[in-house]
Amino acid sequence: MGTLIRAYDWSKTSLGPPEAWPHALKTALSILLNSKHQMFMAWGPGLISFYNDAYRPVLGARHPDALGRPFPEIWADVWPAIGPLVDRALAGEGTWSENLPLVTFRNGFQEIANFTFSYSPIFDDSGEVAGMFCACTETTDKILRESPKCRRANAFRANEGLLHSLFQQAPGFMAVVRGPDHVFEMANAAYQQLIGFRPVIGKPFREALPEIDVQGFTCLLDQVYVTGQPYIGRGHPALVQSTPGEPAALRHVDFIFQPIAAEDGSVSGIFIQGHDVTDHKRTEAALAESEDRYRALLEASTMVFWTATPDGEFAQVSGWNRLSGEHEDQHSAEGWLDTLHPEDRECAIAQWLASVISGASYQAEFRVRHRGGEYRWASARAVPLKDSNGSIREWVGTLADIHDQKQIEEALRASEERLRLAVETTALGIWDVDLSADRHEWTPETRQILGIAADAPLTGETFLSCIHPEDRARMETVFYDDRSDTGSGYRSVCRIIRADNGEERWAAATGQTIYSETGQPIRKLGTIRDITEHKRSEETLHATVERLRLALSAGRMIAWEQDLATNHVTRSQNAFGLLGIGSGPLSEFLDRVHPEDRPLREHFHPRSGTTGSDTIEFRYTLPNGKMLWLGLRGEKAGPDRLVGVTFDITDRKESEAKIWRVANHDALTGLPNRALFQQRLEQALADAKQNGTAVSLLLIDFDHFKEINDALGHDAGDAFLRETAHRLKALMRDCDTVARFSGDEFAVLVVEPLRLEHASRLAGIMSEKLSEPFRYLGRAIASKASIGVAAFPEHDATPADLLKDADIALFEAKAQGRSRVVTYCPTLRSAVEQRVSLLEEVREILPKGQIVPFYQPKICLSSGAIIGFEVLARWRHPERGILSPDYFGAAFDDPRLAIALSESLLTKAVSDLRQWLDAGLDPGRVAFNLSACEFSQPGLTDHVFRILDAAQIPSENFEVEVTETVLLSQNAGSISATLNSFHSRGISVALDDFGTGYASLTHLKRFPVSHIKIDRGFVMNLEQDAGDKAIVEAIISLGRNLGMQITAEGVETLGQAQRLRELGCHNAQGYFYSKPVESGQVPDFLRD
Repeated sequence: MGTLIRAYDWSKTSLGPPEAWPHALKTALSILLNSKHQMFMAWGPGLISFYNDAYRPVLGARHPDALGRPFPEIWADVWPAIGPLVDRALAGEGTWSENLPLVTFRNGFQEIANFTFSYSPIFDDSGEVAGMFCACTETTDKILRESPKCRRANAFRANEGLLHSLFQQAPGFMAVVRGPDHVFEMANAAYQQLIGFRPVIGKPFREALPEIDVQGFTCLLDQVYVTGQPYIGRGHPALVQSTPGEPAALRHVDFIFQPIAAEDGSVSGIFIQGHDVTDHKRTEAALAESEDRYRALLEASTMVFWTATPDGEFAQVSGWNRLSGEHEDQHSAEGWLDTLHPEDRECAIAQWLASVISGASYQAEFRVRHRGGEYRWASARAVPLKDSNGSIREWVGTLADIHDQKQIEEALRASEERLRLAVETTALGIWDVDLSADRHEWTPETRQILGIAADAPLTGETFLSCIHPEDRARMETVFYDDRSDTGSGYRSVCRIIRADNGEERWAAATGQTIYSETGQPIRKLGTIRDITEHKRSEETLHATVERLRLALSAGRMIAWEQDLATNHVTRSQNAFGLLGIGSGPLSEFLDRVHPEDRPLREHFHPRSGTTGSDTIEFRYTLPNGKMLWLGLRGEKAGPDRLVGVTFDITDRKESEAKIWRVANHDALTGLPNRALFQQRLEQALADAKQNGTAVSLLLIDFDHFKEINDALGHDAGDAFLRETAHRLKALMRDCDTVARFSGDEFAVLVVEPLRLEHASRLAGIMSEKLSEPFRYLGRAIASKASIGVAAFPEHDATPADLLKDADIALFEAKAQGRSRVVTYCPTLRSAVEQRVSLLEEVREILPKGQIVPFYQPKICLSSGAIIGFEVLARWRHPERGILSPDYFGAAFDDPRLAIALSESLLTKAVSDLRQWLDAGLDPGRVAFNLSACEFSQPGLTDHVFRILDAAQIPSENFEVEVTETVLLSQNAGSISATLNSFHSRGISVALDDFGTGYASLTHLKRFPVSHIKIDRGFVMNLEQDAGDKAIVEAIISLGRNLGMQITAEGVETLGQAQRLRELGCHNAQGYFYSKPVESGQVPDFLRD
């Protein structure tokens, strides 16, 4: 029956597959199959049937279909009789039925037989009834032999005997105890064997089995006796004396204490039933240990273990997640195919199907996708397990991760490929000598290097014969004498003579001797490489190094390397010649660096991180005391190494100092120039702001310095400026600054502790000191100075504002009559700001044509006729009306603006003149004033000529007026050429405001002046002031004698006109005749 039970498909029943059965079922089934008595077992709610071989006659034709079927279905015909008994057994109560008639089949015939059945409950591990045992005995013969009466008595005795026999022969131990003291009434053979066949009948449990009593079993009996509830023990440990005289041994038992009910329902005794499961426990423990060991081996192994059905479908797998990172269920069925690399999948499937069909072992390598997406190489192996018939029962296999091995193999292959390519690329030759066989093997590269033909035989002398005679002895010692081999190989460089063409080349050879276990040399192998180009490069490098050495020496430069860990500096050989020291600690060098510069070198590190270079410059003192300027450039060559060069920059520094002095000092006086003064002013103001001190600024300008140049020459002027610088420096402290800005303009910077009041007094002293004459070439030279003073914090705080304040004060000093000191005040600035505002306003209105020419007639004193007009600028203001130059004349002091105004006026005046001429009128000469700044323009005459020619103005109708300041300009030569150009064109040149300046007779003779205009200042008091009369008379006389036209300006009375006519003046101009008029009024004057 065991074979039938194992072959039965239990998964179709409610019990499921045997591996899922509970322990109690497996134990009961073991008892059933091992019993010699007729036994039947029903298990679970469905009462699924089991029985042993002895029970098969009871079933008759119901066998073998009865196996696995529900108990009520098998005995449906007698179920009314046995059903209540079965229910009582399933309720936990033992019952029986006597002489039950059943239909059986014996010897091929059907007959009725009688059986007596006993029904016992089976409890599971939780104490619940899980099934029942049914034991039976056939009573047919006894019933037939006995009469009805005797049969009943005999049947009872027979049944009692039968039950006693069953009780004694039961495989498990059984016993019955009665009363509260649990006196033994019965104990079967199995129980007696368990307790060592001790006499226990009639004895209380405590007395009969004292070693078991102390283990708590008596207490359990008391509990069952009092409560009436059964007690079940599973695998309970018990120390039992199974052998008399021997110590108690540990046994494990499954047992049940079942209460026996009396007729009144009380507990009269306890039925003890159980099994000694010690061996089973040991088996279970060994099995668990084996399972744990197997599981540990699986977990410890890097392999995946798997099984598959005979048709190739995967059944179980262990360790799949270690290989793929996926759950093992994903490897079941065909899921594993999804993880294979697409390039490997088809081949792997084909190999597996081939093994499944042929039954041959399976072996394959493929890539498996890990959960992260990357693929790893795996090796799969499988063998079939076959049954006794040779049929495949299942496949058992492994799957090993061989990715690292594959990578190593690939790396080895790549390494071998690289070696092959390296040998081919580098033309490295390999040679091998078997000393025992005297066999020589060379690679083609070796033969090519030495010029040996591919089919030429090789001997020990072949290589030696190719070595240059001068190197042969040395190479023979190194490569042919084994005593030279120290175990680490040998190498050397030599010259070779190629065997094919006799060319001399360089080669590097290496070798290694291999020894036998006895220490005898058995093999030599090595390499040879042509290094001719390398040798040539070395020679070139050597020459380069030598040139570098010479260059370093010639350039007064050394190379160095500094170990940052030890601060030791290694210097090139020429270091001693430049520095007076060689290689050594950095401190030795630092001791000679100027203290102010020492931190630069001591903490020198390139700024750009671990790479990049930087440069510093510092002063260095030689052992002989001479100081050098050195430049150092270095860069990091590693985490603890600096490399660089140090070079002598003394000459450059001296040149830079000279250049800096030239750039920041005035060449004539040696004083700081404007740029250096500006820097010192900025620094002085910053210091004063920080320290709460003062700064004073003095601007100095000399009055009539130009006259010194003009009268005595520029050498005299230069001597004056040098003397002025000397006097100023003598008055100042070392902390102050005296500078020459330009021409005759000087500046003085006075710093703390002197404040504004001190600076003002100092300016007064300067004015007196500078006015003292000095002698030059026997002549006394003197000039007075105007000085403007400004200070911080009294005035402004920025260099630009403070310079502007001092400049405004200087301007005011000149405006007040020169040769004086003026200290800045805010009201002075307002005047300047008004002037600036005016200039801005003029610039804005100039394109709008609001500056227009007005014309004042010049009258002939003898005839009263109009001989010409003077062009005068007027501003036709949209709100204020016509404004004279008294309002906007400052605009002409701005050179650029003056030129623009003159351009506009000239263009309009020429246009007006053209209109008058076209109208048939004769306006005479129209005089136009040209300022000094216009004469600084190149091509002035050409520009004026183009305007006149464009309007076709005759030269006799145009006149140029200039002031004496124009003639006194430093550019006298250029001005003379310009005026001569006008004169040669027939344009008259008039000298305006004559008598107010410093023009001399020399200037009148030097320049082509044909017209003198007497300044109105002399005409105003002509009738009252004899002095003015004398001046006017002298000017008229001078002009007439020089053949020049004389015009008096500012004639406002008849008396002035008459007196001028009497003195011989030619012409007059003034309000007595007419105020300046617009161009539209001129024709009326001409017609009248």
